[in-house]
This record gives sequence, structure tokens and C-alpha cells, in this order.
Amino acid sequence: MEDDHNTPSYSVTGAILARKLKTVVILPDDEDRETLVNHLKRMGFQVQVCWPIPKSPPTFADLIFLSCLPDKQDPYKCWSLLESTPLIAVLTYESPIFIDYALKLGAQSVIMTPIRAAGLLPAIAVSVQRFRESRRQAERVKRLEFKLKVVMQLAEAKAILMRMYGVSEAEAYEILRRQAMAKRITVEEISQSIIQANDLFSSSATEITKLKPQ
Repeated sequence: MEDDHNTPSYSVTGAILARKLKTVVILPDDEDRETLVNHLKRMGFQVQVCWPIPKSPPTFADLIFLSCLPDKQDPYKCWSLLESTPLIAVLTYESPIFIDYALKLGAQSVIMTPIRAAGLLPAIAVSVQRFRESRRQAERVKRLEFKLKVVMQLAEAKAILMRMYGVSEAEAYEILRRQAMAKRITVEEISQSIIQANDLFSSSATEITKLKPQ
């Protein structure tokens, strides 16, 4: 269920804490990892630790903390621009190399070592919210692209019928609509069928022309 962001009392951070996120911490076994894990558990998150870096991102996680080591790029090959889970990069140095690498991995936020409680919750809230907004935006773009594709297919199918039968655009659409009703499919599906049939006919006609004696 979508969170009701329009409710005046709604808190993004509160909703994140209430979800008890499944969090994977991918850091070397050291004091920073122990500190991070303890802070996350106190927030109520379900924490799993992992090291070395797995070959592919864990699919079950709601949030991932990942040690960012630009000098060891091989383990990160499958992590580039992670799209399935919010990612917080853990950096050892405030170096452009480390920061750029975190961006390359698609991190929504970064935290620095040594790990401190201060700044951890804001980083989590910002990362999760940015990730959600990015996913919603991607879904909107996908829907718009699909609608545009449907409109273009419909226009192409009507043009084919207008050319073949010498009918008007309105009459061509009526033909599509009636055919769709008769076959119990959508106008979009019948349009696609007409386009495919026309492409096949055009291709066959071209091949026949090539076979004719010169």
C-alpha cells in the first residue's frame, strides 16, 4: 500500500522507521561495521552483514550499505547503477575518486567513516525517499512511453487502411474498432496486427520483385 503523503501528520522518516527495513551491511569486519550494525538495530531495522562483496546485489534487501573501494573494482561490476534497492555508500575518504565511484554505483547518499550515530538517520531517510521518487518517475516515464507507442501504432494502422481502401481517417478508425470488437481484442492489438501484416506483405513483395527477371 502506498504511503499517504498528503496526510498533514504524515512523516516520511517515521514511516521508514515503522517498516523495520531489511538492511544489508556490506563492510569489512571491523569497528565501523559493528558500530553501524548496532545503530541500525537500535532503530529497529532487520540487519544482515555480508563480506566480502557479493557478485550481485542481494535481492531481498530494502536498504544496502556498501563499502566503496575504488581500488577494488571487480566485485562491483554487477552493481553499477543499482536500480532495485536504495544504496548508501560508505566512504573512507572525502576524495573525488571515492565520491565519483559512489555516484557511479548509483548511491542515493553517502556516510563517512568512522561511523557515527549523528547523520545516519537523515542519510537513510533521504536515500529511501530519493529512491522511491526515482522509481515513481521511472514508472511515469514508462507509462507515457507506452501511451506514445500506442498512439503511433494507431496512427500507422489507420494510415495503412486509408491507403489500402481509400477511406477517411474516421472511417479507418471505425474499421479498427469493429474488427477489435469482432475479435474481442483491443484496438491497440488489432492495430499491431495490421502493421505486422503490412510489414510482412511489403517484405514479401520486395523479395518477389528481386526474383523477377531483369
